Amino acid sequence: ELKNQHGYDIAISSGLFGMRIQGAISIFNVNIKRILTLLKKKYGENTPSFQ
Repeated sequence: ELKNQHGYDIAISSGLFGMRIQGAISIFNVNIKRILTLLKKKYGENTPSFQ
């Protein structure tokens, strides 16, 4: 999922720091999407949407 849908397979910036930042942002993004999915299942569509 991270590699195919969130750009984790190709580094946007060079250097180890840039790769770490990109990895952290990708993982954060996936976790937020999972949390929102769980909240929608629990509370229905009345949860806030960030899309």
